[in-house]
Amino acid sequence: MKKFLFVSGAAVILSNLCSCVDNIAYESAVDVFMEEQNESYEATTSEFDIDDISDIISELSLPESEKSTPDIPETNLTVETASVTVNSTSTSVANESETTAVESDSENTGKSVCIDVPYISQKGEYPTGCELVSASMLLKFYGFEISAGELIEKGYVKHTELEYDDKEDRIYCADPNESFIGNPRDESGYGCYSNALRNGLEKYLENEYFDAVNLSGISLEDLCMEYIDFGEPVLIWASINMVQTKENEKVWIIKETGEEFRWLANEHCLVLVGYDDEYYYFNDPLKDAAVPYEKEVVELRYKELGLQAMTIRPW
Repeated sequence: MKKFLFVSGAAVILSNLCSCVDNIAYESAVDVFMEEQNESYEATTSEFDIDDISDIISELSLPESEKSTPDIPETNLTVETASVTVNSTSTSVANESETTAVESDSENTGKSVCIDVPYISQKGEYPTGCELVSASMLLKFYGFEISAGELIEKGYVKHTELEYDDKEDRIYCADPNESFIGNPRDESGYGCYSNALRNGLEKYLENEYFDAVNLSGISLEDLCMEYIDFGEPVLIWASINMVQTKENEKVWIIKETGEEFRWLANEHCLVLVGYDDEYYYFNDPLKDAAVPYEKEVVELRYKELGLQAMTIRPW
């Protein structure tokens, strides 16, 4: 059995240091040094069998199909790999669901939003005061307590009565965009339009961190996207029970301008609080909270009243 011995480079160093020593002394010193190095190496290193090395070289030269595969003890690696695969699949499914949900929302498919706005009824005390009662609901939602009557009695919303001229057979009125017409506590009252109510609420909120905003001209769909989706209720003008509106038979004359005006019968103001695929939801002061009305019908009535809307917003 042959052995490989690794000779330290110190022998070379020793050779250089002893260049001046005679050959006999030098050879004797080297022999002693090499014997010590071999004894030290044999005590700390393993032996390599030439035959074993030949076997390894032969194995490496074999084709892949003929190489031997070492035995590996069984572990839970397969189980862990399966677990990783399952988790990866689950993540993929979850991402697909999120994408679908986002796409559905963009089409409003299956989406439903409803804001919890305190409900106040106009029945009994304010038979023709829907605008003022709806305004009270909106204010209460933001923490302000004022009744429909107080909005007029304390001078926030301007109020005028009709004037009858029997001689000329004419009826004079204020501009409903500037004033509430008639008495909200009386069946013979009428109401007001969005700008008149906005002006009144702006005056009421003068020292508060809120603005009264006229949203007239904005579609219901956009009102939902820009306000309802963000938890902000909106007042809109439509009709009682969403029935078709009709012009008053009597022509009124707006006193300030002299122009003719016809009041729309069945006019009504409600608080838009939500929507889904089929309905808009309103706090209807003549009915109840979160009352559903079909979208198509509401859009018709809203258009008949001139796309009038308003709200209040915190700064």
